[in-house]
Amino acid sequence: MGLGLSFPLFRRSVVGIDIGNASIKVVRLEGSSRSVRLSYAGFAELAKEGSEEKVEDTLKSLLDEGGIRKERIGAVFTGYTPTIRYMTLPKMPKDELSEAVKWETGKIINLPLEGMIIDFLIMGEIDDRDIRKYEILIVAVEKNTIFGNMALFKKIGTQISFLTVNPLSLLNIVKRNYKSYEGNIVYVDIGAGKMDINISKKGVLRFTRNIHMGGSNISKAIEERENISFNEAESLKKESGIRVPLTLQTTEAGGANIHEKSGEAIKAIIDNFILEIQRSIDFYRAQFREGAIERIILSGGAVLMPNLKDYLAAFFDAPVVIDNPFFNIAYNKETFRSMEGITPRFSTAAGTALGLLR
Repeated sequence: MGLGLSFPLFRRSVVGIDIGNASIKVVRLEGSSRSVRLSYAGFAELAKEGSEEKVEDTLKSLLDEGGIRKERIGAVFTGYTPTIRYMTLPKMPKDELSEAVKWETGKIINLPLEGMIIDFLIMGEIDDRDIRKYEILIVAVEKNTIFGNMALFKKIGTQISFLTVNPLSLLNIVKRNYKSYEGNIVYVDIGAGKMDINISKKGVLRFTRNIHMGGSNISKAIEERENISFNEAESLKKESGIRVPLTLQTTEAGGANIHEKSGEAIKAIIDNFILEIQRSIDFYRAQFREGAIERIILSGGAVLMPNLKDYLAAFFDAPVVIDNPFFNIAYNKETFRSMEGITPRFSTAAGTALGLLR
């Protein structure tokens, strides 16, 4: 099985699955890449220390709820993050290109190639000093990781068509919803346990970086400072968000807000998010000799934290927006009313399904 880099032919109904640390998202799309409609969006929270059985049961419940049976299904890798690299290679016959990719991949990973599955996608072509070159995205993943991901679906009797990686799923969203932008677009996906920072230009993914921190780090800081349970800390985070300047406040109803000491801890974590985003942008600019960033797009559950977007926006010159992956996808507003407040959590699942519509 490949990594979802060579997309299958279109079928009428396709499904994207995103199993995160804190929730599972399932999206079913119908139609074609030109005219697509959302027919199901399933979402379920996972407990902090959810067992493998709980994940299986939750996923099966979502698939049953959506009546998902024989559709083509794509899923995103969970757990271990595959190695993803952008590179350019001289244009050559495809069989020679495969060998060249393996050779170049061997230079950037420190694991035996026989234990890896290596796949690549030709993103485009460029002229470099009168030499025609391919722009290539390489994905390298350990075989055992693929077997581990497949085991979950096998246990619940679900057959998936391909596994893909989060940056490629998000790239599908960029190419559909932000195709009018020709410059550098930064797509930041902040989940519970990790943050993916991706930079694309003209529909080509040129940089991706994974940081092992996310929304759960904020909740843990509140848990420790307020001496409350993790679930209580999650609720408090979603209610209060980040306050700048930090003040001691209570709601009109007398509910709790984040105290100043917790606010400082939250701010420190979010400042780390900002630092890593800025480092990634600086590295990208230096590596590719690029200039301004045209837009910064945020997705993932953590970006719904009150005031987070505005706080991040104060540190960057480019506009910062929260993604709605269904912006250019038709759906019944009444049917999916409960989804509209959490659309950034569906970006990866929606992008995975979009990849199957090509």
